[in-house]
Amino acid sequence: VVDVGAHVGAFALYAAALGHRVVAYEPVPLHAALLDASARRLNDFGERVRVRRVAVGAEARRGARFVSVEHGNRGASHVDVGIGDVRGAEHTAHVTVDIVTLDDELYASGADVALLKVDAEGYERCVLRGARRLLDAHRVRAVFVELTVREHYAGAAAERRCLNGTSAALLDYMYDRGYALALESQPGATMSRHVAHVWLSAVQQPAFGDNPQADVIFWPAASPHGNAIATARAAGARA
Repeated sequence: VVDVGAHVGAFALYAAALGHRVVAYEPVPLHAALLDASARRLNDFGERVRVRRVAVGAEARRGARFVSVEHGNRGASHVDVGIGDVRGAEHTAHVTVDIVTLDDELYASGADVALLKVDAEGYERCVLRGARRLLDAHRVRAVFVELTVREHYAGAAAERRCLNGTSAALLDYMYDRGYALALESQPGATMSRHVAHVWLSAVQQPAFGDNPQADVIFWPAASPHGNAIATARAAGARA
């Protein structure tokens, strides 16, 4: 299991408790330290949880600025993309982090990823662009991603080469890789690309409230893994 944007480990620690090996990416020093302490000292997971104190993106680079939210919703910490902070993120500080790609980190190992979770405060498409080889080879069995369905960065009329400011582009990117959006009401079923875009247009309407994110699952459209995950979820289990 790969957890990008692990924060203090709610997802990563649960996956480890289920017996999975987890690689957790969390660039904020305090959050990474708390996650590591929880994994090793409180839960005795040992090497089952590996914490990487780096950010994940489309291209590897050193010395990137990262906005660390010090008060309030600390989960809103995010890569500084130079076009304003995430909406609602206040009382921030800046830390310097390295950015890695998932292809560089994982592709050469030859191992499959059972589940990739991405929660990167509007940076999700950048993360997935950096996993293109893994996705093209369908080495990721399922992708659980926080999809930004409304504008997430303040004053975001600037450059967005891979930002998830356009969630339609993220949908197309995943469908181009052979992944399809899961259909919650029918375990094992997926949406066509057209239906996925219709759904996206619907949840962007004011009637659905002002929450800028929606959690969604993608899996390879022709893969049996999706059916297995959906069956588990339908039975009340958690993948």
